Order: sequence, then C-alpha cells, then structure tokens
Amino acid sequence: MLRRKFSKYLAIGAGGLTLSPGNLISRQKTSLSRPILKPPALQQGDRIGLIAPSSSFDEQRYENALKNIREAGFKVEEGRHLHQQKGYLAGPDRGRLEDIHRMFDSRRVKGIWCLRGGYGSTRLLEKIDYRLIAANPKVFIGYSDITALLNAFWVKSGLSGFHGPVAGSELPEYSRSYLLPLVTGQEKYPLEFLHSEENKEKGDENSEFRFHTIRSGNCIGRLSGGNLSLLASLAGTSYLDSFKDKIVFIEDIGEVPYRIDRMLTQLLQATDLKKAAGIALGICLRCEKKEDSNSLSLKETLSDRLGNLGIPVAYGLSFGHIREQFTLPMGVYAQFNSDTGILSILESPVT
Repeated sequence: MLRRKFSKYLAIGAGGLTLSPGNLISRQKTSLSRPILKPPALQQGDRIGLIAPSSSFDEQRYENALKNIREAGFKVEEGRHLHQQKGYLAGPDRGRLEDIHRMFDSRRVKGIWCLRGGYGSTRLLEKIDYRLIAANPKVFIGYSDITALLNAFWVKSGLSGFHGPVAGSELPEYSRSYLLPLVTGQEKYPLEFLHSEENKEKGDENSEFRFHTIRSGNCIGRLSGGNLSLLASLAGTSYLDSFKDKIVFIEDIGEVPYRIDRMLTQLLQATDLKKAAGIALGICLRCEKKEDSNSLSLKETLSDRLGNLGIPVAYGLSFGHIREQFTLPMGVYAQFNSDTGILSILESPVT
C-alpha cells in the first residue's frame, strides 16, 4: 500500500477560513440537487459482474480482467452477452443492455466492473431502467466511454459510480492502492490522491505528463466529470448533470489541441461549466500538437479556454488513459488545490 497523507483540517476561501471536513460538508448540502446513493462496500469473496457495454475486446484484455478480479479477492460472474461482437460494438444493443440490467438485478452479484471502454454506451441511455439501478445500488467501475453510464446513473438514479480503471487494463500497485480500498470501505477520510511517481518521471520527457497550474486556488464541491469527448456528446441531453459548484474532472486521449478546444468550447456554451467550483484535468495522452504544426500546444489550448473562468484549474493529475491512475467516485465531496494538484476525497463513497 502506498503511503498516504491525511489532513485534519481544510483551509478554504480567500480569507483562509478553516473548517473540519464534517462541518464543511454540512454547510454545503443545500447545493446538492439530489441525494447521493452510495453502494454497499464490496467484501472479499463477493461476486463481480463483468460486462462490456461499449466495444468488444481481445483475448489479452479478457485475461487481464479475470486476473484483476480474482487477485482482488473477488469471484467473476460474466455477462451472458460478454463475448458477442457486432463490428465496433460488443454485440447488439439489446444484449449489452440486458447484461447491465441483469447484473444490477442479480442478488448474487455485488459489484459491476466494465471490461473496457471504446464506443457504444451512449446508444443505451434511453433504454436503461434507472429505477432498477436506484433500487439495487452497486459498485460500478469504468472510465472512457463508460463516462456516459457513470453520468447517466448519477443523474437518473443518484448512484455514485467509480471513474476508475477498466477490468481489462493493467492494474499496477498505484492504481490498486486507490481503487480497492475505496470500493471496499477500507479507507480513512480525508484521502489525498497523490501524484504517481511514474507519471512524474514521464513528465521529465513528455509534456503531456507534466503537472502545471492554470489558475491558482482551492475549492470544495461534489465530484463530476469524465472523458471530455463523452461529456461533450452528453451536452444538451438529460444525462448530464449541472456543473455548478462541482469539482469537474476531465481527461481524454488522442484528441489534438483544436479538437480539445472545440469540445471545451461546446461545454462552455452548452452547459454551466463556467459556474464550476474548480476543474481538475487528468493526463491527456496523445493530445499534444505535432512538432511541425502551427497549432496551439495542449497547454496553451487549456489555458486559453479555462484560464479566465475565475476558478481553480490545474492539469496533469494522475487519472486518464494512463497506466497508473487513481479512481474518482462520482458525487462525493472533495477538495481541490490547483497549486499542488492534490485532490482530496472528504467522505466515503460506499456504505
């Protein structure tokens, strides 16, 4: 287990007001539009539903998923349609939808882990039974294309899902040390998400891994966000929550700066992102401009779009399409310091 740092008190505001986490949370409850539905904590030996609600997968990802679940001390329950394929999708919509519903409805299954992202989750949103999910809250883990499901579950059911590694990915100690204690209720709070040493070392040669502050500040709010491409695609739908007073976390992969600009501009124009408490940007892999391009750099693009909002913003936190990443629970209270890049969870995401 990696060493963690815990702060007893949190300093906020220009005047340096100091409050304990409990008092701070109670004073801000009025800003929450819905009660948070926290899933029961997972226990050793629990059965985990393995599903692919987006794209299909190769044999290596499948083997990784089985290994990750079993090494974490859980049992595997495969979705009935897990191994189907329809072009770039992991089977027809009906089968992928059925696997989601079956896993939430099953008394045997205690948690659900998406095998991979890709594309396809947004196709299911109109047909999901959100009352079923609200009646059977469970740990639900994934990121990338799974952003669509995490946000829809939060908006429609109140469920706090986990923006974390997909089951088919490599799961190094850094990623395990944040994911497993969060979903099993074995953490103490406040919990600080520290920068990965591996990512910091990569930042010496690759600017995409390099942390930098875009606008200085310290804020507190509920966590909301995910993959930028998916957030932009959800803008204007009923599946994306208000960003007002939230700490919005954003990451992406393989999007050149002008496309990052376009999607951020869409969110700024179509949502209330400007009213967020703060914006925490992960590591956007393969998003830098080409060396021979006259494009703005990734850093310049992010500063241009987000640097004048008057809220804390920083880039380079250890989440995204990277090997070592931490897990972010949707809807829980957190504190963000954009000068240090430290994000702290203030409450348990499970019961």
